[in-house]
Amino acid sequence: MKYRIKLIGENKSPRKPWLSLGIDGNFHFGGFDYAYKFDKLGKANEWLNYLKGCGKNVFKTWHDGKNWGEVNRDVLADMNPTFFDPFK
Repeated sequence: MKYRIKLIGENKSPRKPWLSLGIDGNFHFGGFDYAYKFDKLGKANEWLNYLKGCGKNVFKTWHDGKNWGEVNRDVLADMNPTFFDPFK
């Protein structure tokens, strides 16, 4: 199982909505093929909280082969919210 983070547009879905982490240490949003795949739910949750803290409207998805869906928000609410700065 892998986890990805998707950006939500205010009026419509952005053309390149998936979180992509560059080798330069910065993040941007790109197409599905360039989306960063998190192995651990906790690490994806840290990035989700960080992006929300930056004012981005994002949500997390799970991917298992050809199946995927949104990660249950109740599960995320039960996890300890961790805020971190990935650029420190």
